[in-house]
Amino acid sequence: MTAASAPPARVRIAAHAKANLFLRVLAREDTGYHGLETLFTLLDLADELIVERRAEGIALDVRGAETGPTEQNLAYRAADLLLEATGRRFGVRIALEKRIPVQAGMGCGSSDAAAALHAVNALAGNVVPRHEIIQYATRLGADVSGPFAEGSVSVYYEGTVMPGAGQMTMSNAALKLVHE
Repeated sequence: MTAASAPPARVRIAAHAKANLFLRVLAREDTGYHGLETLFTLLDLADELIVERRAEGIALDVRGAETGPTEQNLAYRAADLLLEATGRRFGVRIALEKRIPVQAGMGCGSSDAAAALHAVNALAGNVVPRHEIIQYATRLGADVSGPFAEGSVSVYYEGTVMPGAGQMTMSNAALKLVHE
């Protein structure tokens, strides 16, 4: 790898809050999760993650809100999944500045997890393909894959981006929900 294409040692990334414009909780699946149909938009309000390479392991420093035990934090778990996928060639330190209200239904943990997946992959030189990262996101939670959609309004079902949802606009969103 040349110096020009070397992965960064540090990544700063915003983890945007979401507002549900529509949410329907479906039947409970065998996995224990409920299926979801949702239409939401990402907001300007965002947590901030600064993720730095380190020799090994994962360190998580949270400022702004209590998020519970470190190993249960979705950003920590996301980093762990991506580090595992890349062969644990390095570790990370995550500085997480909480600005999104915790447990307010705005996807703060899910957005943090998606941002951590992006950041750790960037530190690894983007070696994990986008479709695999979306699979990891879905394993972490139904709406963790949300920030991976293109455009600001997206539709999901059981944590999977519905085909064509990325180019949806508010005017045709209801039609997409009905007809897909």
